[in-house]
Amino acid sequence: QAEEGQRVSAGQVLARMETDRLRLEAPRAKAEADKAKENFDRNTRIFEKNLISKELYDQSRFALDSARAAYEIAALTLRESEIRAPIGGVVSARYIKVGNAIQPNSQAFKITQMDMLHAHIYVPERDIHKLAPKQTATMSLHAWPEKSFKGAILRVNPVVHAATGTVKVTVAMTEGQKELKPGMFGRVEILYDRRDAATLVPKDAVLTEDAAQSVFLVADGK
Repeated sequence: QAEEGQRVSAGQVLARMETDRLRLEAPRAKAEADKAKENFDRNTRIFEKNLISKELYDQSRFALDSARAAYEIAALTLRESEIRAPIGGVVSARYIKVGNAIQPNSQAFKITQMDMLHAHIYVPERDIHKLAPKQTATMSLHAWPEKSFKGAILRVNPVVHAATGTVKVTVAMTEGQKELKPGMFGRVEILYDRRDAATLVPKDAVLTEDAAQSVFLVADGK
């Protein structure tokens, strides 16, 4: 069985179910199909000489089709006794153990793709007009306080969550940043505007009156 933390590729066998009965059933179905094929071939030659009725000929053809279908089902069941990884990634959870009896459609493994990680942030609706896909973003983590991680906005949900008044924004983190792990919490900063060579003034110097902003400028000491 594959273990948690193991990297697997798409199609790799993760576990095998007990298949003693299936391994015996497939050759038996194959033998029945071969026998039906020989009988059909013999009846075909006889039918072409008009020595048997069309009803007997059709019966042998139907028996061959049925035997072939039974063999294909047995072979498919044997192949499906192997649990294979549908995608490449890392085994992040294993829900079965050796000797367990599992039910159809029950979850056996969880595989996480580590190549492309997404960060989900929730932005107040009043700020959503500032954000758009492809804008750069940086993430800081408590686990790596001295390091920043790069990413970019992948998509902005067009629907506002009524209960919170926020919009879900998905940030795609740049590949190759191995320190990032699924489930981590961090702080995301998004640069949505830039003004080069701008004049800076203390925030306390900006006066707001009647929805207009202004500052006092000192000229000649006045």
